[in-house]
Amino acid sequence: MNLQQTAPIFTLFSGETDTASLQPLLHGAIEEVRGMLRADADETDERLTYLAAAIANLRHSQMLATQQTKVYTNAGSAPKADGSGNRPLFAQSLADAYLNAAAPLLRDDRFVFSAIGKEGCSCQRS
Repeated sequence: MNLQQTAPIFTLFSGETDTASLQPLLHGAIEEVRGMLRADADETDERLTYLAAAIANLRHSQMLATQQTKVYTNAGSAPKADGSGNRPLFAQSLADAYLNAAAPLLRDDRFVFSAIGKEGCSCQRS
C-alpha cells in the first residue's frame, strides 16, 4: 500500500485526473489505514490499497460537497442541482464496502467492558 498503487484506484473512484495536488489527501488516507492495521496484518494485501483509495475518495467528496455552489433565483437561493450532494453518501457506501472487505486485516476497537464487578459482591450468576 503506497501512493503509486493508491493514486490510480483513487482516480477510478473519483474521476479526478490530477492527483498531484491531492497527494496530501492520499497520504493521509494511507496513514489512516496503517493506523487501523492489526499487528500481524500483511500491509501488501490489495484490499488495503482499495480501502485507502476509497477513504481518500470519501474525504475528497466531502471537500467538494462543502464547496458546492449555489444558484440564485428570484425566489431565493437553492443548491445547484448537479447531483453532487449525493456524492459523499455514495463515497461513504464505497468506503464501508472496502472496510468490510479488509476487516480481517484491521483491529476491532469496538469491544468495551460494560461493567466490572466489585470484590465480595453478592451478585447472582445465571
